[in-house]
Amino acid sequence: MSAKGILVFVCALFLVALTNPFALARKWTDSTGKYAVEAKFVDFKKGTVQLRKEDGTLIRIALEKLSEADQEFVQKSGASGKAEHMAKEFAVDLGGGVMMEMVVIPAGSFMMGDDKSAHDDEKPVHKVNITKPFYLGKYEVT
Repeated sequence: MSAKGILVFVCALFLVALTNPFALARKWTDSTGKYAVEAKFVDFKKGTVQLRKEDGTLIRIALEKLSEADQEFVQKSGASGKAEHMAKEFAVDLGGGVMMEMVVIPAGSFMMGDDKSAHDDEKPVHKVNITKPFYLGKYEVT
C-alpha cells in the first residue's frame, strides 16, 4: 500500500473510532431531566435504546423517553443500520477551535483496486461490502 493509502486508511480508522457511539461511555438523561446514567450505547431497535453501564448492567429505554440531545445522538449513530436515519453531515469539535466536518458513508458495496496500476498494493480489484453506515471526515487530514 502506498504511503498516501496508509495515511488515508489510518485517518479513516481514527475517524470511525472517534464517531463510534460504542466507544465511550456518556451521560444519558431522561426527557424530564430528573434521571441520568453513565453508560455506553449498545444498540437501537424497534424504538428501544439499549445502554450498558460499566458494571455490565443492560438498560433498555424507549427513545422518546430520552432527552432531545440523547435522541439526536442515537439517530446520528446510525444504529438502525439505515443511512437515511442518520444526519448527512455534522461537525465534531476537536478542541482548541478545531472543527472536523463529517459525512455519512452509507452501507453498500463497491469495487476497490486497480489491476492496471503500476503499484502492486492496488491489485487485485475486489469487492468491498460496508455492512453499516458510518461517518468519515469530509476532508483529507494531512
